Amino acid sequence: MSRFSRLAVASTLLVVVLWAGLWWSAENCLIGAFQQRVSWMRQDGWAVTHGPIIRGWSPLAARIEIKDLALKAPGGPGRSLAIGLPHLGILIRPFSPFTIVTKLPLLWHISTPAGIGIDLTFRSITGRYHIDPSIVFGHTNKLALSGATAASDIRINSTSSNFLLLRIASFREHFRANPVAGANGTAYRLRGGITGIAVSQFFVDLLHLPFDGSVRSLNFDLAMSGPNFTIPHPASTLGQSVPMNPTILWREFAPQYKSWAVGGGHGSLALSVAIGPLQAQVNGSFRFDRDLQPVAHGHIRAVGLGAFLALIATQSQLAADLTSQLAANAAPYMFKGPGGAQQLAIDFLFRKRVLSANGAPVKTFPALPWPSGQSATTPDKSR
Repeated sequence: MSRFSRLAVASTLLVVVLWAGLWWSAENCLIGAFQQRVSWMRQDGWAVTHGPIIRGWSPLAARIEIKDLALKAPGGPGRSLAIGLPHLGILIRPFSPFTIVTKLPLLWHISTPAGIGIDLTFRSITGRYHIDPSIVFGHTNKLALSGATAASDIRINSTSSNFLLLRIASFREHFRANPVAGANGTAYRLRGGITGIAVSQFFVDLLHLPFDGSVRSLNFDLAMSGPNFTIPHPASTLGQSVPMNPTILWREFAPQYKSWAVGGGHGSLALSVAIGPLQAQVNGSFRFDRDLQPVAHGHIRAVGLGAFLALIATQSQLAADLTSQLAANAAPYMFKGPGGAQQLAIDFLFRKRVLSANGAPVKTFPALPWPSGQSATTPDKSR
């Protein structure tokens, strides 16, 4: 064998050994990251169990698969949300080391706090997440993370009877979190949409639901800016029988966000929905004044509201009475748009505890109570 041939063989073997070492190390990192996430969830009160963690064998990707993953939210027996996944795959490809791809199962088993068993099935579902390498190499545990999830033909069935309860044609969402965002930086953004939401035809016929019991589309875009923002963390209440009382919920979540509000936290929200003849959009933004009281402004626009209410009114006398009252309340904000079509237009402002619509005061609310132990005045007196 010539010297060149021996050198080529040796170089090839060296590359193979290095590649195998990097591949094995990457799979170890995936296993370690998964186990760290499980540890964090358990500290938050979740019950997490799983079967064996199986390594992949393809040299083209570092891959692990977790068998029989079961998650149970905090709460007493019979009062917790539980999710069971037959398997969960996680992989990283060599030429995109900062992109994590999740291989989610097409069947999820869910047990609700009310004890109802639900099977969630998908035709397809994918998840892809990106870590900002500049922050990784900055030796900080505050990772900037973005990701996207997309799913199609989602069906919610009763576990006991396999009866179809709800169907969703498609779901998509994209988020980006930057925990080191400054006062004017976007700390968290979530946007996405759902199409083709439809309840079972059985309920449509039984209850004579209008619009065939369907929602054509629902879109959302939420942005939170400012330092010290944390993603909502409902671990202490998720799955429990907590009344949907604003006072109780505020008492639970306010301590997480006071430092964010003090530091100049602000945000925006946009929603749009299409149901039958109705198409509506809501856009708004908010901030906090020097006394940490919210200031918000935005607008609501809708077309087809009259036809929407008219169809609902045909369902029953109670529905007719309710829609009549709604129509009367909306009348001051209706105007004729292009072509003479009636449109709803409301510009709202919330400031100094007063809610105004199109310049006229509507209601006064009590001051927002923040938890004690921190100054109730922001550093920036000019805001």
